[in-house]
Amino acid sequence: MLAVEGTCLGMPLSRPLGDGVWELRINLHPKDIRITYWFPGHDRVVLSTVFRKTRDAETAQVRRAKQAQKVCEAEHDTDQIISVIESPEGS
Repeated sequence: MLAVEGTCLGMPLSRPLGDGVWELRINLHPKDIRITYWFPGHDRVVLSTVFRKTRDAETAQVRRAKQAQKVCEAEHDTDQIISVIESPEGS
């Protein structure tokens, strides 16, 4: 779904965290899992961090995801980042 919808995926499956970082929201009751990601280009997505959703840890985990994006962008040419999820043909 992320490959097809991109930034239009929206709640309840995805939400923006700010600074171009998003989270996939996976509910595996009783544990809620988050996978952070960002788009270095219109046809690419980088899956960045994974964490278990807890009220106490959320702020630190969002900060960690944003920092991971900055490090990745600083250390890699975003034009050379390999697509992790490719859109289906014709999308």
